[in-house]
Formats: sequence, structure tokens, C-alpha cells
Amino acid sequence: MIAFNFRPWGSGIVGSLVIVAAVALFARGESSEKPAANSRGGDKLPTTEEMIAARTDVWGDAAMRQPNGASYEFFKDLMPPVRWVNADFRHYPIVLSAPRAAQKSRLVSNGSAVNALANKPPMWHEQGVPVSFFVGDPAQRFGEDLPRLQTPAYRDGYLPIVTIAYESDGITYYEEAFAPVDAASAEHGTAMLRFSMKKGSKLGRIEARIDSKSRLRVEKSNVLDVKGSTLVAFGQG
Repeated sequence: MIAFNFRPWGSGIVGSLVIVAAVALFARGESSEKPAANSRGGDKLPTTEEMIAARTDVWGDAAMRQPNGASYEFFKDLMPPVRWVNADFRHYPIVLSAPRAAQKSRLVSNGSAVNALANKPPMWHEQGVPVSFFVGDPAQRFGEDLPRLQTPAYRDGYLPIVTIAYESDGITYYEEAFAPVDAASAEHGTAMLRFSMKKGSKLGRIEARIDSKSRLRVEKSNVLDVKGSTLVAFGQG
């Protein structure tokens, strides 16, 4: 493991990371056991258990029978948002990638890591460079205490730039993450992250820890593996 720190100054901007190599996988969240509340024509929809056991898409068929056809409003209350997964990192991952890119990275949705190890074979495959984030002194894992965590949000509600805020010791830290779309970055599943603090905050600390079984070294603003390949690039702004 290798760790390095960013110490924010008056501007509030902490620094940025470019993480090369990624993970291409998806997780299945826990399903609700509550009966579905939606109905049409007095007929209650099948429960979640009944939907799973059915041999046809009973919810989809019911949605298609609505006056205006299937819609987000029809499905939004049938199951809760995915939050927990059966991997070591627990929080559902947000997949970041360029359009149609074969390589992807996964951002743990509480902001605690990129490409975190699942340690749950065979349903999860480990790829990429695991990097975990810690804030404060002493260091605490980013997003660990849910009451101090703000739900991840996309820029303007839809742009694939994920922003997560977390408060620690009176300081609000912001984490922004996205996948660049140029050919070289897309080929390697690159993720870019920027950390900042709320303006006017006191001096804070952010620490990034790279999990690696082989020896790593730092040259200028790059973290290299034993072959000299760049795993992580870092800097200000």
C-alpha cells in the first residue's frame, strides 16, 4: 500500500487524481420484500416475491397497460433505490466509463474508494487499481458516517460527473469523479477525481491510499508500478 496526502489551502481546492485501469462489473442490490402499492382498475400489482417467481414480466406488462404506457412514475415506488451490495465495500458502485468503452471504473457511492476490492468471487471480478480515500487527522474513511454524508448527485441532474460531499471535524469535503472520453483514457478505463473543501473552511487533510501487492514508487506527480507504468497521477487544481 502507498499513501499520499493533499493539504488544501485558502482557495478551497485540494487536488486531483487520475486513476488508470478500471473495473467492468455490475452489482445486484437487495430487493424489497414489501408488497407493491401501485394498482390499476382495482387490481393490486404482484408483490416483489411474486414478480421474481413469475415466468413473465408481470410488472412490465402492467406498466404497458397504463393509459400512457410504461413510465418512470409507475416503477419508482415498486423497489427502493439500490444501496447495499454483498461486496466488502457494501455501498453500491457507480460505474464510470466513456460511451461503449470496454474498460470501466467503479466509484463506491459513499465516495470511499475507486475500484475497491470486492473479495466476493466468483460473482465479482477484481480489476484495476484500488484507491481508498480518507479525510481528517486522525484519518477517517471518506463517507464512513452516513449522517455526515450527502447523497451522490450528477452535475445538473444528468451529466455523468458525480459529486459527493462529506463532513468531518467541521470541514465539508467535496469529491467529484468522472470518466474522460478521449481514446487513450477510455482504452485504459481512466477515472478522474477532484477534491475540494467548502470555501472558508479551516485547513483540512485528504489522504489517498493505493492498495497494491507489488512495490510502488513515486516520480514527480505519478505513482508507478514495478514496470514503470503509471497507475495514479496527482496534482493541484
